[in-house]
Amino acid sequence: MPKKNSQLAHNQSNSLGKFADVPQEILLYILSFLNPSELCLFSRLSKPLNAAASSDALWKMHLVPIFGSSDVNQIIEDNEIDLTKKEQLYPAKALFKHFSALSIFGQKTRLVTLLSKMEEVETELGFRHGRHPLSLQYQEQIEKAGKLKRKKFGFIRFGEPEVNMEKLGSTIKSVKALHFDKIKEIADFVRQRKSATSDFSQPSGLLALYAAITRLIDTYGDKAAVVMYPECLQKILNYIKSVPSASDNYLHVLAEVLVHEKIAQHPALPRLLDTLISYMNDTRNRMFLTKLIMSGEKTGDTMVEILLSELHPRSRMPMSS
Repeated sequence: MPKKNSQLAHNQSNSLGKFADVPQEILLYILSFLNPSELCLFSRLSKPLNAAASSDALWKMHLVPIFGSSDVNQIIEDNEIDLTKKEQLYPAKALFKHFSALSIFGQKTRLVTLLSKMEEVETELGFRHGRHPLSLQYQEQIEKAGKLKRKKFGFIRFGEPEVNMEKLGSTIKSVKALHFDKIKEIADFVRQRKSATSDFSQPSGLLALYAAITRLIDTYGDKAAVVMYPECLQKILNYIKSVPSASDNYLHVLAEVLVHEKIAQHPALPRLLDTLISYMNDTRNRMFLTKLIMSGEKTGDTMVEILLSELHPRSRMPMSS
């Protein structure tokens, strides 16, 4: 028996490699810096390392984003979960793998549904980016991410399809960062205003504004300031709801400013928007703005210079003349 135990200890030491001399507490501390995907890869190295990487102490913290709690027993009780005997060895890891998958697929379904509804609006309004509405392009991007793959043997694919969960999760996260829920609100308002007007008085300013927002996303993605600082979308939505349809020219100006190369990724866009909206709501400034529009000059360029000068008072340009 002693010889067997000695051999077992020797084998375990070999399978741990350089980690054999590392105390368990230190090993767990090192592993706490790994994300779930990395922990799963680490657990494949050997049986002892699999046990270390499956520890509840590690996986509890990864349960918080899903359940808002790291209390494994309470989560099991609240959700009436029946773990298998194998899962009972590492319940926190089992819970994470099961519910994080459900969470990702749930997010995918909700996001694709939102984009599908947005696609209907964009199609009705006639918006195209290349061959398709922008919303459809992002639907296709989500569907391609984590694309189902089958194991390959020669030229034959077989077995159950697998999903690249990490790629799917990161794609969903990047698409959610574009705040399509708020953009759809703007699209819905544009459609509502368009359907309420006659064919001879279409809200061209609103259409130009929505086109400007989607053009920014198409060009810069989540680096566009209008989505990097999501309060900007709410400011735009509040403004277009508050102005009468007669303010169409001012919406064109707003659209020109948003897509301007000096503004598109400007970190102070929320403040610049406040200044511009306040400017367009002021009667005296509106008279100056109307003259500027009527003169045929590049109104957007002029307004951008005025707005940027407001950030640096020493170089301030006159707000009206």
